[in-house]
Amino acid sequence: MSLEYRTDKEDYIYYTLFSAAVVSNIRENIRRKRLLYGVVFIALGFLFKESGSGNGSLYYFATAGVVFMVFGGWYLKIRYRNFYASYAEKTFSANFNKYVTLDISDEELQINTELHSLRFSTRETEAIFETGTYYFIKRSAGFMIFIPKLRIQDPGAVKQLLQAIAEQQQKPYQELLNWKW
Repeated sequence: MSLEYRTDKEDYIYYTLFSAAVVSNIRENIRRKRLLYGVVFIALGFLFKESGSGNGSLYYFATAGVVFMVFGGWYLKIRYRNFYASYAEKTFSANFNKYVTLDISDEELQINTELHSLRFSTRETEAIFETGTYYFIKRSAGFMIFIPKLRIQDPGAVKQLLQAIAEQQQKPYQELLNWKW
């Protein structure tokens, strides 16, 4: 099966965010930082209170700690998204608005763009993910190939082919249709 689609900046931002969330377990880092920063603020409030600064600093730091524990996850998600967006822009800007031709068979995948060509065996596939708008093929070499569902002719046929490859190679096919950053 041969697919042709055009990639843009948003594709690479989504790819980078998904890769970070799947590979580096970024959600756990956000949760851990939110709690750590909140506890540190509360501890600073008690430290300043004990040093004789009065209750004002305790209330200030305790309030800041609680606010960060409640809203810190939202803030950190935005901060990480901005970081990965700038990373995607710096790293992948040469690939923006380029046509990609992807040939998929039971034995190999071949990717051709204006800039490069890549061929690898389906045995190198580590996992296949499906989100609401993309398919991701994770290679054992560490990177993923993404296929935007909205820009291909028959997403259902691609899904069946990818499921067949996952089954043939005994690799997981994960449907994460509600995945959001």
